[in-house]
Amino acid sequence: MSALSIVTFLVAYLAEIGLSTVEAGVGFSVFMIAVLIGQYLWGILSDYLPRIYILSICTSLLAIFTYVFLTFRMDQIGMYIVIGLMGISDGVTPVIFALISDNFDPKVLGVATGVIISIVGFGGILAPLISGYLATVTGSLSTVLQFSIAMASISAVISITLKRPSKRSS
Repeated sequence: MSALSIVTFLVAYLAEIGLSTVEAGVGFSVFMIAVLIGQYLWGILSDYLPRIYILSICTSLLAIFTYVFLTFRMDQIGMYIVIGLMGISDGVTPVIFALISDNFDPKVLGVATGVIISIVGFGGILAPLISGYLATVTGSLSTVLQFSIAMASISAVISITLKRPSKRSS
């Protein structure tokens, strides 16, 4: 949910803090380019390190970099750099798919992937609703980022404490 809130409201937040629409669009593009870089980076690292740790590291870094972005005043280049670090941290999708492959019998990979991605999709439905409500109630999109920090932090804790299921063979 954390990254989905960021993706949904990043351009609007950047405009809220004074960037032009073009500059806000550049910020979003930086985020998405960095996501692509992160997907490659985290995918490689997860082939050598425990994937669950990579997932926890990514969500922790997303929370940390979002906090830095929200808390510390910086020039535009600095802001783009931190947004890029947020994007790299969000590039965890290949690790999630690898975790699914590692933990489910090949005969049910399609169903397992479908269920897990549907859960992510449900987060994609809830995140903009909750974030939009928070922004409306508080009058600021910074609460969206605060919500994202909380969700990423919770995700990091949950991911590191998950027990590894055993593969079931039929």
